[in-house]
Amino acid sequence: MSFIPTAERPILLVGAGRSGTNLIAMALGTSSELHNVYEQRYVWTHGMGRVTSDMRSPESATLATVGYIRRHFERQAQDLAEGVRLVDKTPANALRLDFCLRVFPEAKVINVIRNPFDNIASRIVELHKTGQEVEGGDTGGARDGRGAVLARRLRHFRDLVGRGNLPLDRIPAAVADQLPEKVRILTKGGAARYAERVPGLREVAEAAGPVAALCFQWRELVRAARQQGTALDPDRYLEVSYESLVQAPAETGQRITDFVGLAAPGSVIDYFTANARPETVGNWRRRLTPRQIDEIRTRLAPEIAWLGIDAHPTAAPTKPEAPAP
Repeated sequence: MSFIPTAERPILLVGAGRSGTNLIAMALGTSSELHNVYEQRYVWTHGMGRVTSDMRSPESATLATVGYIRRHFERQAQDLAEGVRLVDKTPANALRLDFCLRVFPEAKVINVIRNPFDNIASRIVELHKTGQEVEGGDTGGARDGRGAVLARRLRHFRDLVGRGNLPLDRIPAAVADQLPEKVRILTKGGAARYAERVPGLREVAEAAGPVAALCFQWRELVRAARQQGTALDPDRYLEVSYESLVQAPAETGQRITDFVGLAAPGSVIDYFTANARPETVGNWRRRLTPRQIDEIRTRLAPEIAWLGIDAHPTAAPTKPEAPAP
């Protein structure tokens, strides 16, 4: 068998934001066999010009774009021990798996799916923190002021540069992308960005409101990742439910480490066991209003049936949801 450089075999973590991708990335990063490089948003969008959607066709994987992305990953792996693989947590890659696998044909994909009620409830909390007015039951406290929102965004930008996730030559593209949001925060007090950029998302939000947009976003991310992922061989694609991850962390952790192929999975499974929060399952019963529950149930009826979700709010959990998984 020919040797495959470590940077060419990344583990790609995808899924709708607020679904547990960070929990898995942090757990995998405890292994000496893996290195968590966090999120590479502006690396994956190289060659796209002005980014209005996170979708990319496989045909856009030109020699120049593939070469750029691969060289970036090689730089991140250059100081690692031989055989250590990179873990990339970029949720938006759920919309462009076929493109990503043109760049890294040897990659493995872990797709995390959280039930839409809890996912959307958690998204509403995050939108509330950015200063957006979103109706909700328990939105996790007072809305942040525009100064706090802007400071948090600037810290995140600085962290991306510090980690090496935002190469210097991509800073102009990132500034052009982020500046309109910063101006909007300063002038209107809140951001308008809905995380992963599904085509048509802003139009849905403007026409039907934030809950409709969040339903649309969740559905399109789940559909795209499943459609492209299930076409892969079983040793290349693993689907994990957030609920199984936090309610049965040892068993689900074993599935993940078996899939990744870790020789020593102990630290990863221990991390899941120590950090899984089963009380985050079902928080939607407290966080969402009856009208929001009805809207989600109506808009996502086929997906709710597919996931086997109990869509009726009979009892609320006793503990609040922890910070972002």
